[in-house]
Amino acid sequence: MKHLFWGWLSIGLIFPYIALACDVCGSALSGSSWGVLPPFRKGLLNTRTNYQQISQLSNKTSQYFLSQDFSARFYPQQRWQLMASVSFLHAQQRSYVLGDESRTGMGDLQLMGSYLWVDNSRDTSASRFKHSFLTSAGLKIPTGSYRKLSADGLINPYFQLGTGSWDFPLNAIYTCRSAKYGFSTEFFYKINTENKTHFQFGDRMGLAQRFFLLRKLSRFSLMPQAGFLYEYNSTDTHRGQKMLPSGGQTLQGLVSLDMYRKNLLFGLQAQIPLYQHNASGEVLRGATYSLNFSYIF
Repeated sequence: MKHLFWGWLSIGLIFPYIALACDVCGSALSGSSWGVLPPFRKGLLNTRTNYQQISQLSNKTSQYFLSQDFSARFYPQQRWQLMASVSFLHAQQRSYVLGDESRTGMGDLQLMGSYLWVDNSRDTSASRFKHSFLTSAGLKIPTGSYRKLSADGLINPYFQLGTGSWDFPLNAIYTCRSAKYGFSTEFFYKINTENKTHFQFGDRMGLAQRFFLLRKLSRFSLMPQAGFLYEYNSTDTHRGQKMLPSGGQTLQGLVSLDMYRKNLLFGLQAQIPLYQHNASGEVLRGATYSLNFSYIF
């Protein structure tokens, strides 16, 4: 049962962040933070529904994004973990200047490989604290559409289903727990490359801190979580020239409640912006809301 819980914990905190495509606006949503990855050597399947609104002030434009993410995890060896994720997105834009339009289809595919360097969760000694340290590297494959024309006949790189670029996400996660309390600290970095339209989203980096508490009931267990996520985005470029305004930073509060019973897992989560300065204050990110369901096999 303990191993089941820590496996569920990894599901509840990892999958909110790895599916969407770019960086801040348009299809550019959060896409690098993984969350806690405690040791749990069983496969799993996950589906997650995400909703977010983004506003661009100067052209009075609002964009709405609804995505259905699908993820899978496998353990070919004790310390190695392989993950794959893909999204199906519906994006809608309402604008007095640019006009209304929508996008629906498959987003970008992401593949990750991870190695568990430190793990004493199975140690039978009287050690009070359990630690794990895991690093990951991967590849984002441009399977999503990125060349759809807007009503003005131009390609808007911020309102596409994918980036059109081969990108390289990197992660490092440290987890510590004692009895029913725990925390995780994560650093992530994403290297973005130029696509065939010569547009390149700026690299991104960030830090996530989460705290969790387990409460076991008669038939199921609840785990509330709280923390923050800080993201920094470098300036975008087109044909080597900086695209201004672009780039910026966001600090978000994270709150969630997860429930598990046997091998079925369900969770609710909200990411709420506490501070943001994106595209010189031109872009405002709304809160992100998520529903999560997972199955362990």
